[in-house]
This record gives sequence, structure tokens and C-alpha cells, in this order.
Amino acid sequence: MVRRDLVSRLALVVLVLAVVLSIGCSSGKKQNNNNNNDEPPPPTTITGTVFLDQDANGIKSATETGIANVVVSNGVTSTKTGADGGFTLTEEGSFIFVTTPKGYAASGQWYQPVSGAQFSFALKSAAERNSDNFTFIHMTDIHLDASNLVSFNKAVEEFKSISPAFVLSTGDLVNTGDKTTISEAQATQWFGAYKTAVAGLSMPVYNALGNHDAANLACESAAGAMAGCSESAYRTNFGPTYYSFDWGQYHCVVLDPNEVKAGSQVFEINASQLAWLQKDLSYRQKSSPLLVFSHEATTSWQSQASVLNLLKQYKTKIFSGHAHEDLLMDSQDIPEQVTAALSGEWGHGDNPDGSKPGYRIVSVVGDVIDTLYKEIDSAQQIEISPAGATWPIVSGQVELVAKVYSDNGTVSGVTYSVDNATAVAMTLATGSKWVTARATWDTGALSQDYHKITVTATDSAGSFQTETEVKVSTETTLTIKDLQDHLRTYQGHYVTMQGTVDTALFNTSFAPPGAGGAVIHDATGSALIYAGECYSPALPTIATNDTIKVRVIPMRFTWAFIDTPEDREGTFDMMKMQEGMVPEAQKEDDASGGHVARWFMRLVTAEGITKL
Repeated sequence: MVRRDLVSRLALVVLVLAVVLSIGCSSGKKQNNNNNNDEPPPPTTITGTVFLDQDANGIKSATETGIANVVVSNGVTSTKTGADGGFTLTEEGSFIFVTTPKGYAASGQWYQPVSGAQFSFALKSAAERNSDNFTFIHMTDIHLDASNLVSFNKAVEEFKSISPAFVLSTGDLVNTGDKTTISEAQATQWFGAYKTAVAGLSMPVYNALGNHDAANLACESAAGAMAGCSESAYRTNFGPTYYSFDWGQYHCVVLDPNEVKAGSQVFEINASQLAWLQKDLSYRQKSSPLLVFSHEATTSWQSQASVLNLLKQYKTKIFSGHAHEDLLMDSQDIPEQVTAALSGEWGHGDNPDGSKPGYRIVSVVGDVIDTLYKEIDSAQQIEISPAGATWPIVSGQVELVAKVYSDNGTVSGVTYSVDNATAVAMTLATGSKWVTARATWDTGALSQDYHKITVTATDSAGSFQTETEVKVSTETTLTIKDLQDHLRTYQGHYVTMQGTVDTALFNTSFAPPGAGGAVIHDATGSALIYAGECYSPALPTIATNDTIKVRVIPMRFTWAFIDTPEDREGTFDMMKMQEGMVPEAQKEDDASGGHVARWFMRLVTAEGITKL
């Protein structure tokens, strides 16, 4: 009786968890894509010119010459301009747009609706875009509304002081709104507020479509609303949902995985967008460097394999968002950096992985790319970077790395200490926006237990420090109790545990493809695992009494967020149904029994499960 009730409740919970932490699942659906045509393309062709706008008025004069070899696209295919700057394309898709080449910037709009009367694109010389050394900012999941507009404006002011080459936002610019209002009007309102906020920036701002930008829950639930109904507002404000541009040796590609099939949202790069991408990349030398941006991480794409097979022919690094966590993934040998949300836990505080609301500063020096996650409103910050794949579990000789950011002049005297012992000086290397401190730490003399590392730095305003806990151990697989006793230590990090399956609901009628859950136990306790948007590769079939090793990430959700009357992702209100399934060790309550927070063990990819 107890086991039957357990299974019944788990079925509900797994359905919940599959969508909950499917990083934004079900919150946006797309009506069409940049191709915008299901019919064969009409035979009509259009012609245009790309020219050097010497007087910066956006109008081609008789003395202004065309620019050869500029890539121009209609979102279906691409072509290069001839010697006179002219091009010809079929009249299809939604926009005609230019891949702005290195050494140039748009003098006016870089895209035009395909329904336009003329297609003349003005470019101006921009020597800064010729450099292979530059800094850019990656921000994501702003979820802009009245509650976080002030915080977003603070971030924009910080961008001005950092002065990056460009800013790139990977979507979810707007937030879910009133459930009785069709969201196109709200999207238009907050897209406008977003554009107003970034208008004062002197550098280019590029945008990617997020699932909330395509259509939020208000759009889906309102009477007469259609899937993807706010996407037209996005296009009106920002143009194509996928495109490319060049900066120095880097080809930058923005992709749009938001699709609708049979009335349901899926994340994939559809056939026409993939064909566009293949054509776009055909102008690049194999093994040349790419920076690729999208809202959703590639593990949630149903088309991941075909796209990554193409991208890994080049030196690719991917930046994404959507998960509201800061996480570096290895996507088929392509590094993929998921950046935590600028809105944090959808406006309820820190991100579920423990990182504060913020954005990523990316330093590019030739072929070397380095990044720092910058917290909003933080003038002094130390980020202790993971030393190897098992961090915060370490053993032997460990290279300890700390990135130090300061708005108060030169950083000096960075030290580390273990368990408040004598401080040890670290070697400093100054970068463009932060200082990197390194030291070799020998853990051999320490007990196989938990230890505190303190890193201290000094700037013109004085000293500041940060602390973190690590476990010194040669064993990298945790017992369930050890993990649950140290949730804060492992929050946001990959951890491995092993156990026997009590209940398994991957690949069953209880959960859609890519989602599901399992309860496992070892000699020390039991834990609930969930998966969502794990499409590539597919989740394995596991059964009761199987022994599995699983790599998960502990995530913390506040009860204030779970219990909010505005369900920003469409499923979090159902998390309350799981109360009977969450182990006591993963609950946070106050002295009077009031709910504070709940912890969940998230499976990021099916590659994280091994049957033993």
C-alpha cells in the first residue's frame, strides 16, 4: 500500500519535475520561423546593394561605392555581393539581412522586411571590429517587468563602465504576464522598455529569441490566442530571430530553437534554419572560430546531433541561457557555457544554482576565451573557479584559480588559506577586466573531510574575501546522506551518486520524451532524481532494482517562488504536489514549520546516467 501510493505520487511528481526544471518548458510556442513559408518559394527575385556609407546618411550617393564579398541572406539561403556590392536573392522568408563583416558596422538598419521596396544596406568602417582581442557581455533571462526594471537598469549602467565591444542577450527579455491578457500587447510594452533601457549604450546590442519572447503563458491561456502570438512583436522590435555577424576572426551566429509542432512547443533547429546555417558557414574556412548563441541549451534540442555535427567542424564555443543556472557543459566536445539569469530565480532572489542575479563578461584574446560571471551591484568580487571536473571534491595537487574583479583600482596581494591557517600568496595575471590569481595547493596533508578555503584580495578600498567549502577525498562518488548533509557545498555543481532504483519513470507513459524521474536509494538514504528536456541523447530505459550511477546538480527553489500566484513557467505551482516525495533532508522550513525552500537533483543530460 505504501509502495503503490509512492509510485502514484511519483508519477505526478515526475510529470511536474520534468516540466518544472526542464528549464522553462511549456512557456513559449512558435507560430513560424524566419523562413515563414511552408509553400515552395516563389520564383520572384529581389536585388539590392551593400555600400560604404562615407557620409553616414544611410543613402547611397553616386560617389559611394559598393562593398564586395558581403554575405546577405533571406533566412533561407545566402549569397555574396559582387564586385559592385550588388546581390540577388529569391523573395522568400521574412527579412533580408546582412552578415556585417569584420572591419565594418551597420550605418542604419542591418535588416529589412522582405516586403520592402528597396534593399540598400549601408555600412561604415569600424576598425575596432577588425581586432581579434575584444570583450563582450553575455546576459540572459532578463524577464523584464515592473519588479526588476530597476535591477536591469543597474546592469546597463555597469555595461557602460565595462565598455565591452558588444552586448548579446540570449532571450527571455520579457516576463510572463497577466493570464487574462493576450501577451502580444505586454510583449510590445516590455520589448519597448528593454529597448529604452539599452538605448544609452554606445556598443551594439544583439538579441536572441527566448521561449518567453515567442509566446508566454498569458498568450497560450487567453481565449482565442495562438501559439507563438507574441513572436510578431519580437520581430517588429528586433528583426530576424536567427542571423550572423563577424568580429575579428570570429564568426558569431545567433540561432532560434523555438518551434511549434502539433500545437506543442519543441526546441529544435528546423530544416530550413539548418539549411541556412550550412550555407552561412560554407563561407567560412573549416576549423575557423565560431561563437554561437541561443536561448535554450543544446541538450534540450531535438535536433542537437545534426547541428553539433556541423558546428564541431569549426572551433566553436556555445553560449546559452534558459536554465537560470551557471553551468559549463561539454556538448559533443564543444564547450557550452550556460549563463545564470539576470533575473535570478525569476525575480525571487538568487538563481537556483546559488549564483546571484548577474551576467557574464567574456574576454577574447586571439584564440583564448576566458569568462567571469559578474553579479549585479558587486564592486568587489572573487570567483573561485572549479579546479577540475570533480570540484568541489579534490585530492592531491590542485591548481587553485581565483578571478578577482574590482571597481576600485588595482588588485594586489591575493592570498588563500585553508581552515584559517597561514595565508599563502597567489601568482597574479592581469586581464582586461579582472585579475586571475593562481596557486598550487597540496591537499596531501589534510584529512579526508570537508575544509574551508578563504581567498582574500586587496584594492584601493581595502581587503575583501570569499569562502567556499570543498571535500578532500579520493572518492568522487558521494553517498546520498553525504550529499544531503552538504547541499550548500554542492549547489550548482555536478555531483555523482550511486544507488538501486526503487521506481523509474523514464521513457514511460507517465512522462513525455526527454523527461521523467527516478527514486534511488543506497545504504544511507533515498533521493529523487528528475530530468527535463534531455532529448539529446535520449534518456535510457531503467527499471526497478537496476543499479545506476548518476551525475546530477543540486538546485534550490524558494517556497515563495514555488507558491507564487503568477506561475512564470506554467508548472511550478504543481511543485506543491510533491511534498510527500521530497526527503526531509532536502526541505528547508522555519522554526514554526513554514516552508522556506526545496532542493531538487537535476539530471542535465542522459549521458549522466550509467547502468552498472
